[in-house]
Amino acid sequence: MRCKNCGSENEDNLYICQNCGSPLYDEDEPINDSNNDSNNENNNTEDEMGKTRVVTAVSASDINSASQPSSPKPEKPPVDDEEEEKKKKQQTAIIIALAVVLVVIIAVLAAVLVKTSAAKKETTTASTSASESVSQSTAAFTTRQTTERITERETEPSSETTAAPQTYTIEVMSPDGGGSVRGTGGAIEVNKEITVMATPDGGFQFDGWYENGKRVSTQQNYTFTVVRDRTLIAKFSEISTEPTEAQ
Repeated sequence: MRCKNCGSENEDNLYICQNCGSPLYDEDEPINDSNNDSNNENNNTEDEMGKTRVVTAVSASDINSASQPSSPKPEKPPVDDEEEEKKKKQQTAIIIALAVVLVVIIAVLAAVLVKTSAAKKETTTASTSASESVSQSTAAFTTRQTTERITERETEPSSETTAAPQTYTIEVMSPDGGGSVRGTGGAIEVNKEITVMATPDGGFQFDGWYENGKRVSTQQNYTFTVVRDRTLIAKFSEISTEPTEAQ
């Protein structure tokens, strides 16, 4: 850059002339008339003072700052296309997962609602069926009761037929021997009280009456009420005759 004051050539990045100390201006920029006037006055003053040059005082810090080029602004690092693509894929995967979860929740709620509705329907149907059954049973009972009453009234003059009483069979025995048994055998009317008897032979003693392998009485004369078929077995055991030792 050329100094317009003294005509010296300077580097383009300098703002102060290294020869005369005057400010440097770009040739394309307009020159301030006031600066030219002041420079002319300085030149005239130098001529008048015997060619003495007056240099404007410039500090060393101004010279250093002017001589140092301005640092360029840091550029932003380029964005990695792969990382950007990964982020987009992750976002897409998250959106898909949330959509799937939402669909599952909706399906579960729908299933619960359908199940609840079906249960209510079944309960209502069961209640209706039960009510119908009760109504039918009540109607049938009423009809049967009315029919029976009418039949009884109509058949009162006729002769009554007596039904045969219910009977059960009672059997007594002693298959192992050791004694004899007696009792009312054959068919016995229900709710009738009977007695069976067991008599041990000499050298034997009565152990009890047994039915289906279980002892039902230890009395030789066993009395009971007939309510079912029964088979009673009298068991006897031999009396021990071992001699006792002398004291």
